[in-house]
Amino acid sequence: MSMMGNRKKLSFIEHCAGGRRTAARVLSKVWQPALMIGLGVALVVGSVTAWRTLCDSDHFVLKEVTVESPTRLCLDEIAFICGLEVGRDNLLFMTESGISETCLGDSRVRWAEATIELPERVSLRIEEHVPVLYVATAFGLWEVSSLGRELGPVVMNRLQDFPLLLGMVNERRTREKKQEIFRDALALLRTVAGEESPWKGQSLVVEYDPDLGYAVRGTDRGPRARFGWAPFCRKFDRLVEALAVAKRESLWVREALLDNTQRPNSVTLKIAMSGRLAALDRESTDGMRSTGLEDDHETEE
Repeated sequence: MSMMGNRKKLSFIEHCAGGRRTAARVLSKVWQPALMIGLGVALVVGSVTAWRTLCDSDHFVLKEVTVESPTRLCLDEIAFICGLEVGRDNLLFMTESGISETCLGDSRVRWAEATIELPERVSLRIEEHVPVLYVATAFGLWEVSSLGRELGPVVMNRLQDFPLLLGMVNERRTREKKQEIFRDALALLRTVAGEESPWKGQSLVVEYDPDLGYAVRGTDRGPRARFGWAPFCRKFDRLVEALAVAKRESLWVREALLDNTQRPNSVTLKIAMSGRLAALDRESTDGMRSTGLEDDHETEE
């Protein structure tokens, strides 16, 4: 009995020892992943806390915007159109490409490049669309670029001696149609801008009519010329030839009509004898002609 009791006691002890070894093996397999998970959670929590602390600090808040390229826009205006707010924007949450794309959303900006200079500065390089034409709209004068793009309203203290496009006040057109009208008007202005222009040295006005096309006149002197529709180059050549004939005949041309579909090689001139030309002619003919404005006549050259 004594030996059996001892065997039972030993068997129980061995069983307990085996259980401890099993438990130790199980714990060794469990505690290591648990420890790693705990460390990971602590690292994430610490990182999030550190990130939030960093974001809430003033260290990366935008404090300065600079523009490295010449521009007509003021610094505050550029910052606004590029979506930058000094004293509020955190540069950690902004990208250079995102700032550049925001700048390009303004019709006046042709090209933009942003550089984030941590911790608190953004540097911009801006290229604007260059205005070359004013258009009279129901909302006042607007600028048009050399590409025929409507840029925005004219700032009156920046008013320049640009040609003026009339006829768009009541025009209800799509953006694409407006750009087409602007491009044709600019093409006409380029055509009549040479040395032979009868409006040389003057500011020009382009008149647009949806049925009759385009006409040009100077703000000082010279005829009003109805060109109709593009292309304009050959029509302008005919105008120059016809005005040369009128000058030789001492005729004052009030209007020239060039868009003649029935006789495409002709120019119709509306003429009137002005007092100034009549006086010059009277002196050259010993008073054979009287001064004053005579009746209008039409002729074709």
